[in-house]
Amino acid sequence: MAEGKQVVFAGHSSGAVLAILATFWALEENLNSIKTHQIQHKSPMCVTFGSPLIGNHIFSHASNRENWSRYFIHFVMRYDIVPRIFLAPFSSIEKLFSSVLQLLTPKNNNSEPSFTQDSIEDGVTCEFYSTVMRNVATVTSHVACNLMGSTNLLLETMTNFVELSPYRPFGTYIFCDGNGQLIVVKNSDAVLQLMFHIAQLRDLKQLSEVANKSILQHLAYEAELEESLGMQNVVYLNKLDSLPLSAKDGPDTDIAAALDSLGLVSNSFFAFSIYRKHIKLEPRF
Repeated sequence: MAEGKQVVFAGHSSGAVLAILATFWALEENLNSIKTHQIQHKSPMCVTFGSPLIGNHIFSHASNRENWSRYFIHFVMRYDIVPRIFLAPFSSIEKLFSSVLQLLTPKNNNSEPSFTQDSIEDGVTCEFYSTVMRNVATVTSHVACNLMGSTNLLLETMTNFVELSPYRPFGTYIFCDGNGQLIVVKNSDAVLQLMFHIAQLRDLKQLSEVANKSILQHLAYEAELEESLGMQNVVYLNKLDSLPLSAKDGPDTDIAAALDSLGLVSNSFFAFSIYRKHIKLEPRF
């Protein structure tokens, strides 16, 4: 890294994982330079698009402890399935994974999908989406109960029979609602809950449409961000304990509208609003 220059690592999908690991390497190198009294370089940044999760809660805690989380920015489309895939044990999606992986891989030189929403196999995407989100629901519910200090013995018993994914988010997440709105969340516990709540179905009739969107949106970051960054319609969810419960509650109509755009001002957001008083806590180990 040249003196006075800041390096930005960026990547989409599996490339985002490489960008994250490269950034951690660069941060470690920068830290070693400080310890050995060498020239201190500007800290690198990492920007990812549709990145899968790469570490557990200890990984998230360690990045916060080193104050490195601020160097990682993750863009996630509302229904993109890839950031949620690793919240499902591989054994639960193994049979469908290769088929879905082909759909998630662009087939032409323009890095655009070679299919449309009508051409995706409904059976495959619906089953895959349902399986992943069912596991996401289990993980988020378990984490929420733990953070709220649940003493129900059933919670501990369940972990002996149900395989729970260890993967957890870290860094700053920017959720794209698909209509030009960007919602920024820095609390990793809140991010995990949002990954479930914003992708819920209003009813089963939506399953086919949303399942197809979960594939198509993963390949639509360039178009979405060109629109979103041009509009500069950004909302920060910082004070989680003061979030409005509906679009009519609270003085901050921008936040209420942003939550509404993600489908959170609904029955699903009722559960999120109960949990919000507890997600200010960081994960412990």
